[in-house]
Formats: sequence, C-alpha cells, structure tokens
Amino acid sequence: MNADVSASAAIVDTKLDTIATASKVSGAALTLLANIPSGAGVIPSANLPGGGNLVVANPPEVTNANVQTEQTIFSVSIPANTLLTGKAIKFKAYFSAVSWGGNYNILFRMKYGATTVVSLATPSTNNGTGNEGWVEGYLLADGGSSAQKGAMGYTFNIDGKELAADAAVGFTKLAGHALGSAVENATGALTLTLSGQWEGDNVGNTYTAEFWVVEKIT
Repeated sequence: MNADVSASAAIVDTKLDTIATASKVSGAALTLLANIPSGAGVIPSANLPGGGNLVVANPPEVTNANVQTEQTIFSVSIPANTLLTGKAIKFKAYFSAVSWGGNYNILFRMKYGATTVVSLATPSTNNGTGNEGWVEGYLLADGGSSAQKGAMGYTFNIDGKELAADAAVGFTKLAGHALGSAVENATGALTLTLSGQWEGDNVGNTYTAEFWVVEKIT
C-alpha cells in the first residue's frame, strides 16, 4: 500500500481515519503532551517530566551527637526537569530526642546542587532532653528552569513538652523560618540536601532525624 501512494500526494489529515487500535500507536510518536485530548486516558505519572509525585520517603534515621561539623541528614537526587516553570518540591523531616546541652544552636542548611539555598539556626538554648519537632522546606522554580526560590522553617518543643502554642498551660516552642534563592540548571538531575551542625561542644547536644519525605507538589 505504501508503494502505491506517492510521497507528493499531500494527503490532508481530514482524509485519514482515526487510529483506534492502541498497539498501532507508538508512545514515542507523542511529542506535544499539551495537545493530547482529555478523553485519551490517563498518562502514568512516572512518564511525565520529573517522574511521579513522591521522590523519596522513610529512610533510616540519622543521629547527630555533639558533632560540630556539618552532617548530612538527607541527600536525594531530584530528577531532571522537576523544577520547571510553575513547579515546586517540598520536604519535611521529623526530629526526636532533641537535647540542647549547653546554650548552643543547631544550624540547618538546605542545598540544591552546588548552592546553599537557606541557612537557618535555632536560638542558642539550654532546654533539657526529650524535645521533638519538624524541619520543613520548599523549593520552586523562579520564572524558569535556571533560577529557584526557597524557604525553610523549624518548629521544636522545649522542656520535653508537647508542641503547642498555649502558654497558659505551660506549652512552649521554638520556631523560625528563612528565605533564599539559587541559580541552578534544573534541566539536569541535581541533589537536594538537608544538613545539621551543632554550634558548640557539649556532651548533652544530640538530635535524631527519625524520618523525612521529599515530594513534588505541582
């Protein structure tokens, strides 16, 4: 049949019938995803740019016992093209057994590629053992694939009490946040890292990152 049709025939698409047999259409032939009609079905999220929503979750716990050098809490590869225009990722890490032994702070750093996007330190405090809390952050494309904005915050209870804001019943918490930016090329895979570091030396300084989740949210 192919030999019977001249290459110069210039057959318009209105003369062609719909190809309804799935095995007759190659996925490699789809180059403009925005033009796929809504009734065509659901494209698996793993096949979309940047992969699915969940990047990684529930890794082994990490403990920092009085380490004054920067220590990695997690480091994950963010797939190429994840942070394109209008896209963002977030992370949340849960900490247990946080103990400030001698009026020293914890410095947290969020990094993307070679850039430290946000550096954020807790207050220097001495509030005993059994404290718990969260560190969470957001990173989004800033108008394209080569610039990013980020934010990171923490919330910890102190004196071994539950997280709450009601001072009337004795609940107290530490909270803080900071903004930052990066100029990284997100069309390639880059590493997202959260690290922690104790400001000074005290045998009572310790924390454990029980688990964390990194997720694409758009």
